[in-house]
Order: sequence, then C-alpha cells, then structure tokens
Amino acid sequence: MREAAVSLTKRLAQTAQETFDDFEEANVRVQIDRRRIVQQHANQYKRISWAKMLSTWLYLDSLLTPLYKKVLSSNSSSSILHCLTVQGANLSGGGGRR
Repeated sequence: MREAAVSLTKRLAQTAQETFDDFEEANVRVQIDRRRIVQQHANQYKRISWAKMLSTWLYLDSLLTPLYKKVLSSNSSSSILHCLTVQGANLSGGGGRR
C-alpha cells in the first residue's frame, strides 16, 4: 500500500510539473503574441498618422493653390489684398453680405 502511495505521489508530482511546464510554454507564447500585436498596432498607427497628414496636406493644397494663383496673377497690391480677403472669407465660410 505504501509503495502504491509513493508511486501515486510521484506520478502526481510529474503530472503537476508537466502541467506547470505547459502553462509556462503557453505564457511565453502569449507574451510573444502580445509583443507582435503591440508592434502591429504601432505600425498601423504610423500608417494611419501618415495617411491623415497626407490627406490634410492634399486638402490644404487644393484650397490654397487657387488662392496663390490669383495672388500671383494680380499686378497691384490692392488686388492682391482683395484676392486674399475675398478668397479667405469664402474659404472660412464667413464674410460678405447675406
């Protein structure tokens, strides 16, 4: 009976050690996966940030290019001022009579 108890205790200890090892291995895998996910999120944030900056630049470029062309094609300083104030009022949605 005593030998059976010792054998059972050894088997139980071995099973516990194997289970502990399995949990350790799973934990390492989770840590590696978590690092990959964090890296993917960081890369995705960089791409999103870049896309937002590009779209903002394109939007501002489409608004400012006509204004610059008008200013450059104007000869007098009063017409340049007029282009800036009228175009600026149109861009901001304000100014002018209603």
